Amino acid sequence: MATYNTKQKGELIEFFKDNKDACFTAKQITEAAPTLPRSTVYRLLEKLCDDGSLKKDADEKTGESVYRYYAKDVCSHHLHMKCLKCGRIIHLNDMESEKIIREINSQSDFKVCIEGSMLSGICKNCM
Repeated sequence: MATYNTKQKGELIEFFKDNKDACFTAKQITEAAPTLPRSTVYRLLEKLCDDGSLKKDADEKTGESVYRYYAKDVCSHHLHMKCLKCGRIIHLNDMESEKIIREINSQSDFKVCIEGSMLSGICKNCM
């Protein structure tokens, strides 16, 4: 099936690239980008998740679906941390991620897969 790069798709991807340290509900996206119709946002969110451009998670407080930018060529090599208070996403650098993964793997009978991993906690701004 062919995929098309429409103006609206480009606008949504740029929105996420400009806000790559945050997660958004579909409603928040339509409020922040009012030129994008709600039905288009929902359709594009699913397509962008399917192609690996976005990750879909459940909000810890509401259970509502939230979406975040995911650059597979960059983000698949490190861990992410999400603040439970403000929702900010922090990209841990590759070296630090590798140290943590090695430590967990050596101390347990568990192998961590970095791709898509998300640690939850409280960022220094919210402490």
